[in-house]
Amino acid sequence: PNVAAVLAIDTGTEPVNNVLLQGYMLQHGYPLEAVPHRFLSAKDGLTSALRDGVAIIERFIPEASRCRRTPRPLSHLRLGLQ
Repeated sequence: PNVAAVLAIDTGTEPVNNVLLQGYMLQHGYPLEAVPHRFLSAKDGLTSALRDGVAIIERFIPEASRCRRTPRPLSHLRLGLQ
């Protein structure tokens, strides 16, 4: 709820990187098809990653703009931190 799109960014060298994250999500039935998402690896440097990230986010904007927030209990909140 209340998530219009997700862009997960890594450098490809973290202990928990996008390959592991995506595999985990698929294995555990996360509804990836329910939310526009992309996994981006910033292997070619910060400037390239920023350019690619902005392009991805710009493609998310039309669909995200159509989303409407809905009330949800705090118990449904999921946070991912490293």
